[in-house]
Amino acid sequence: MDQSEPQDQSKGNLLEALPAEVHLLILENLPQKDLGAFSLCSKPCNNICLPLRLRNIELSPDAAKQFQNGGVYEHSRQYTQSLRFKWSNNGFEADDERYSDLSAGITTLSLFSCLKRLSIALKLLDPTERNIILAILKAIVDSNFRRTLEDLHLDVTHITYSRRSAEHPPYFTTYERLSASNREFFGGSVPRNDQLYEFMKTNARKLPMLKNIKFSIDGIPEPIDSLDSDDFDNSGFYYYFLATAPQLRALHVVVIRDRYWRMYSGEPEVLDPELIHTFSRITTLKIETVDIPQQANIQRLGERFPNLEHLNIQILETIRTWLPSYAREENSSIYEGIGNLKALKTVELPWLRIPGAPLHPDVLKELACQWRRGGQNCLKTVTFEGMKWGGKLFEAIQLRLEFHIAEDKTWKVEVCGDAESSEWMDADLSEADSDSD
Repeated sequence: MDQSEPQDQSKGNLLEALPAEVHLLILENLPQKDLGAFSLCSKPCNNICLPLRLRNIELSPDAAKQFQNGGVYEHSRQYTQSLRFKWSNNGFEADDERYSDLSAGITTLSLFSCLKRLSIALKLLDPTERNIILAILKAIVDSNFRRTLEDLHLDVTHITYSRRSAEHPPYFTTYERLSASNREFFGGSVPRNDQLYEFMKTNARKLPMLKNIKFSIDGIPEPIDSLDSDDFDNSGFYYYFLATAPQLRALHVVVIRDRYWRMYSGEPEVLDPELIHTFSRITTLKIETVDIPQQANIQRLGERFPNLEHLNIQILETIRTWLPSYAREENSSIYEGIGNLKALKTVELPWLRIPGAPLHPDVLKELACQWRRGGQNCLKTVTFEGMKWGGKLFEAIQLRLEFHIAEDKTWKVEVCGDAESSEWMDADLSEADSDSD
């Protein structure tokens, strides 16, 4: 008995005897739930776990209070490297309390000093969009983390009014419901394009480490749309934010759905053409959109993104399964403009359809070879993804073309994926009908 007691005591002290570096090595591999449970074991355990528990957080209204000056975690903001902030208007009318939560969250957001990844998700009334976004952008460029931020994801969806509504309530309808402090925070009028552009020019290059931006936004135009389009007039101002990131290399744009109302009343405005210069730094571009790109848009790729190395254009997954039933019947000519991207290494595109079936793989192969022969010496892989009719449902198909360079510097292309007719062609509708009978 006398010998067992010191043995039990030594076992109890074993964890505390380990160096702090070993503690961290163990704890870094624990799931967040287990990490939280371990932190409750003792005060020393909680102190060890705290930096890891706060590394990735979601900033809710209640959590924001804890991270504000004087809050429980005021001195722990330095540990947070990844933050997600969510806010929703909750209904069709402005709720001053909700806007107070929003302004408090935005203010708290700017206090973090070491953020590398920031994700902001908003569900808002359409007329308030510009005021809220401008308040957030001001907080980011003036934040303590502006020199450490590397990745930004901005997700904006609108609370949809009925299409039967003659017009949507103006911003003033929201403004007059707000308290004096919220009115001051969000402003009394909707910012115009020129005002937003001047703000970005004033704050250019303030985010020196920002390399990746993702926009998932209702009605945002594709970055290859015409600058004088209605979509650019309405929501192209998001692209102004690129000017704040001199090291920006990757842009991912998700067009959630087509916009069918204007964001603000007034005469149409045209984006400043200097926006094009900010696109030229992009080397990786991904666009998820609601329809196959127009040929004119593909032609603009070379003009706006001359240094592009990786291109990925996809149809939104949510509509990909029924898109083939109404897609425009096209041929490969709409993709000819991609040949102007001389630095391109990889490209992923929708597999186009002609009457009766997806475009023949040999046509796609020849198109890729034309790009290579035309001077795209860096091109390594070309991938086409689409849908075929499987008899009862649409099924995914993929064709992957890989270019291989021989020792004598000649090249050949290897075809992978659904290259056989049975793999990529639509099922015979008459056979499908007879099978159902």
